[in-house]
Amino acid sequence: MLGGLLGAVLALVPAEARADLRTERPSEHSGPIEPILRVAVEERYDDDVLLTGSQDGPGAFLTKIMPQVGLRLNQRLTKFETFYGPDILYRSSSGQVQLDHRAALELHTDLSRTSQLDAVGRFWDTSDPLSLPRQGLARTLARTFYGIGQVGWRQQFAPRWSFLLGYRFEGAKVEEPDHPPGFLNSPSIEVDYRLTRRADIGAEYRLQLFKFGDNNGIAHSPGLIWKYRISRTANIKVSAGAAFYREHLDPSKNGVVPRFQIDVAQRISKRLDWIFTVGHDLVGASGFSTAVWADYSSVTLSWQLLEKLRLFGYGSFFRNGPMPNIGVFPLKVDQEKGVAAGYGLGAGAEWRFNRHAAIQASYDRLDQVGSVDPAQTSLTRNIVAARLTVDAF
Repeated sequence: MLGGLLGAVLALVPAEARADLRTERPSEHSGPIEPILRVAVEERYDDDVLLTGSQDGPGAFLTKIMPQVGLRLNQRLTKFETFYGPDILYRSSSGQVQLDHRAALELHTDLSRTSQLDAVGRFWDTSDPLSLPRQGLARTLARTFYGIGQVGWRQQFAPRWSFLLGYRFEGAKVEEPDHPPGFLNSPSIEVDYRLTRRADIGAEYRLQLFKFGDNNGIAHSPGLIWKYRISRTANIKVSAGAAFYREHLDPSKNGVVPRFQIDVAQRISKRLDWIFTVGHDLVGASGFSTAVWADYSSVTLSWQLLEKLRLFGYGSFFRNGPMPNIGVFPLKVDQEKGVAAGYGLGAGAEWRFNRHAAIQASYDRLDQVGSVDPAQTSLTRNIVAARLTVDAF
């Protein structure tokens, strides 16, 4: 239910963030709360120019030790998981040691036969913004604090009618001069009507409150929604509308951003599934500006080739620029207008020895071109990583 709300910030899914998701051990038990005690060790090569291009660069080789502690509940009506993990980073070329932090919480529960509640929260304190699920932050190696939180309550209130109340928070702080903290608070409401056994139509309203230092922005975003169940295992969702934006300290940025999003998800078999997202929207809380327009698209694929072997891959693209719609057309990167773009490609494999241990190998290529600074160079990264994960329980 919350997946569609994440589209605008998951366009360029970073390698490290995806690795965090991939290392989660499938839940095999249903019962009381059980502990999570996990440790992962990763060896990585990363040729990022920010890591290797300067005289004092920390170097391309990195060893990461990533313990996690937490709790998990897996019952028929309620699934809950939370963890905290300090990350110890050792760069062999420079001998540099850094300490990062991550934490997460996820809850999915059926309150009744007609009511569901979903909540997700994630926090990062990181020295490498590549580890964040947020496009455009990987242009610096400054320590970055970033967090997201989402809550959604869906309630069926008539045989064909249901509503979804949602709230999203996003916050970012880049530890660089002239970069104050940025925040987004966004409540929303969606009302759906079951048109046929396969099709739903609906309407939504989203309020976005942006804050970046002393500056504030507000956007009112009405829209329409169409959902269709193509088959028992395939679904499509299309939403379209507009965001009416106003900025407190700079009225020249006031304007209207057309927005749309298309989500397609299909589970081809018990072992093979894919997800595709494409859209254009108004996003914020990047730590660099109040709000920007953004184009984004992504496709992910997971294939359980054998009982113990899983293959995965992804491709993604993003493009964004300053308000109001500066540089949207033509569809290119125009650094003079502050338009930035980037893409990501990656693939890997996971071999699970048993329910306690797994090993992964992955390759990722990410490129980020352009920024609000016309002098910004292209930030291309090729990352090769191997990771061993062990669960005590």
